[in-house]
Amino acid sequence: MFTQIMKKGLFLIAILLVPSVVYLLFSLGQHNTARLGYYGEVESISENGDTVFQSVPFPDLVTQNGNSMDVSNLNGRVLVVDIFDQPCDAACYDKISTLNNYLNRIGLNEEWMLLSISMKPMEMGALKNLSEKNLYKGGNWMFATAKSQSDIDELVERLFVTTGQMGSVNDIPSTKVVVLDQNQRIREFFDLRLQQDNKTLQDAIKLLIQEPHISWKER
Repeated sequence: MFTQIMKKGLFLIAILLVPSVVYLLFSLGQHNTARLGYYGEVESISENGDTVFQSVPFPDLVTQNGNSMDVSNLNGRVLVVDIFDQPCDAACYDKISTLNNYLNRIGLNEEWMLLSISMKPMEMGALKNLSEKNLYKGGNWMFATAKSQSDIDELVERLFVTTGQMGSVNDIPSTKVVVLDQNQRIREFFDLRLQQDNKTLQDAIKLLIQEPHISWKER
């Protein structure tokens, strides 16, 4: 009887330890998981031959709370950027709903941010109403607008046109979002019409959060 109790106890301990062991394997040391690539303009080539990509310069933004936002101050956080059309049509609302359903499951809200930027300058009242209807209560989702149309066009050009995701700034990326790392370099694009992309987006955010702590194997 005592032996059976011991076996059950050890079995229970093993079950409890497995998630912790798996987490450590994916958080520390060398990693076999595929590293996300880079997009955008090249800044330089390092001495060991590695390509260093440029960070994306963002214009000054104003959030749904009426506050100025300097995106460079978000260095150190993974950034998911969603460009939406205005007025927000059915496709726009579908994308926002998808983001809400998937990204509120991630947690670690101090490590990343979702930034939804209007394709056109917006009045603060309309921006606030849109955010109140749609954003989840994680505290890391901001709706924002730029001060001028040229600022927005330049940002869309850098994010989607120069990276080959769109033909021109007029091709509004109604279903795509872009993920930037902690240094605001473009790392991946996801099409929210695709269920697999929705799931992979969650994994990409978590992977980039862990990336500074991972030693990647040379391939």
